[in-house]
Amino acid sequence: MVEVYAGLDVSDKLTHVCVADGSGAVVWSWSCATDPEVIARTLKARAPGLVRVILETGPLSAILDHGLAELGALVTCVCARHAKGVLSARVNKSDPHDAKVLAQMARTGWFKAIRIKQEATHMDRARLKIREQLIDARQAMAGQLRGLLKLFGLRLGKVTTPNKRRERLEALRAAGLGHAARRNQGRQARRRRRRPQARHSAPPGVAVANRVPLGLTVQRTQTEGHTGTIPLILLQP
Repeated sequence: MVEVYAGLDVSDKLTHVCVADGSGAVVWSWSCATDPEVIARTLKARAPGLVRVILETGPLSAILDHGLAELGALVTCVCARHAKGVLSARVNKSDPHDAKVLAQMARTGWFKAIRIKQEATHMDRARLKIREQLIDARQAMAGQLRGLLKLFGLRLGKVTTPNKRRERLEALRAAGLGHAARRNQGRQARRRRRRPQARHSAPPGVAVANRVPLGLTVQRTQTEGHTGTIPLILLQP
């Protein structure tokens, strides 16, 4: 059985696979889904005499390394910084060409292997990062609330015990209610000041007569469908 070597150029959805023999000739090159089981089936079908398979470090390198190792593939993860110097030497840089270069590195052995941490270690690290982000979000929210309360004259201050915190919150609640009551009273006072003064109604004839210029006379007339009288201003001849 001919010994072959494989290189994997991993992306988010597809992984380009290149298989080369001992002399460096490309035996097979294609792409498949970025999934450990799919990649393992592809390597088993296309590279029966597989000696070593290489992939670069990245976001998906942990799941692919552990998954391929469980399925029996001799996978090795190499440092992406070291592989960058070899990959950048090619004129036409693309995913299939990068997979071909990784296959040649697997054949020659010119690479530095990277040890991938176990899944339990990654879980512990994820828990710590999530806890850190939650603490930062809580502190940022508390700071924003303190700043918003200061806009209304409510200063929370430094609180170290639950009892003091409860007393301080009750005092702030009472102060907030008092502030709201004073604000409502101020609004009502402003509305009363803005409200126009009620004008005293006067009989039509008197009101019109008081506004009639000199040289004009006022006469009352009766119209159809109207029960009252309408003052009319007539010019004297």
